Amino acid sequence: MSIETGKIKTYCRLILIAVIAFSTLSCIRNADSGHPASDIRLALMVKRADNNWYQLLIKGFETRCRELGVQYLILDNRMDSNLTLSDIDTLISRKVNGVAIAIPEQKMSWIIVNRIFEAGLPVVSLNYKLIDKQDRQVAPHIGIDYIKAGITAGHWIAERIREKNILTDPSISFGIADLYSK
Repeated sequence: MSIETGKIKTYCRLILIAVIAFSTLSCIRNADSGHPASDIRLALMVKRADNNWYQLLIKGFETRCRELGVQYLILDNRMDSNLTLSDIDTLISRKVNGVAIAIPEQKMSWIIVNRIFEAGLPVVSLNYKLIDKQDRQVAPHIGIDYIKAGITAGHWIAERIREKNILTDPSISFGIADLYSK
């Protein structure tokens, strides 16, 4: 049974967007305090708003926030840790109730986490896990296990290579496109 790659990507994106929206909303402080939804402010911080993956994430986040009637703020830290720290100060001053964040580099995680926790903001991480100085995860995380993904990709490629006898025929040279073709 074969499922088209495009459909799989679409389903994964929809699931990820739904999980992010629901997880962010579920961790918001005061969400059950009787405040109207219009008083809730959520933030999404992405690494590269010009990246297709993050554009889909932004679109899903905006859509769900509108459906729920909550205010939202999107910030692009452009792969810059200093800008990320500045953006966190912006979120604090704008009194957001929760933040979903994709940090530009995990080694800055503990500094970012300290700033967010000092402000009392609920946070969920995207892409990289938020960790402390001892490499312990300190916040909920939505993302894939990159090690397992790499292992799975390696197995998939190896299977394609074996199917085509690429390793046993030295006259064959190939690229990724060759692995996809039948």
